[in-house]
Amino acid sequence: MAQNDFVKTFDLEDLTESFWKKVVFWHVQYSSSWTGPGFLIMVTNDRKRYLIGFEDLPFGELCLGEKLNPIFLRSKDKYAVEGNGWKRVKDKHNRGEAFVRDDIYKAFKEAYLSEEGTAISFLDDVVGLALGTKDLERFTYIRTVKFWEEMNKKHEEIERNKLLPEHLKWNPLYVNNIKDNGQFGEYAVLITKKDDDYRA
Repeated sequence: MAQNDFVKTFDLEDLTESFWKKVVFWHVQYSSSWTGPGFLIMVTNDRKRYLIGFEDLPFGELCLGEKLNPIFLRSKDKYAVEGNGWKRVKDKHNRGEAFVRDDIYKAFKEAYLSEEGTAISFLDDVVGLALGTKDLERFTYIRTVKFWEEMNKKHEEIERNKLLPEHLKWNPLYVNNIKDNGQFGEYAVLITKKDDDYRA
């Protein structure tokens, strides 16, 4: 694992067998035209949160079970782990699919129903409360970070090259609506000025 400027990053090769044994929560939201690019969030029992954006995965996001870990295997909307060591949970906005491991489910439920938990919008932060922290250590997939950086560069370039009114050369209009004026075509617009207000 590495630190990219102020963002702690990881690569898929860092997700070893020992890592998967520590995962106690995961939340997946697949990409769609309505919600945009999808993501996978995982929390481990050592109070770390891992985010994988689906913008630049080296494989299709529907292949998580085959390419990443069997806990993501599913048939239609039924995941293989449901009722098999994991419980499905819903966030307040019904976004995606989320599962909590059985051994922390009781603590998760208590945190979710607590006064502090009801004010939290994201399930991974509720899991943090269940693990005894308000501040999970956060890691982001390195290719997700690079994708975001590239998108930010493109956005900044667009902003730099955006055409603004002050970039245009404005010339006074001297031509009246003269029918036979060939330079401006058959029609022209008469603009008048009255009290610093231009009218057509």
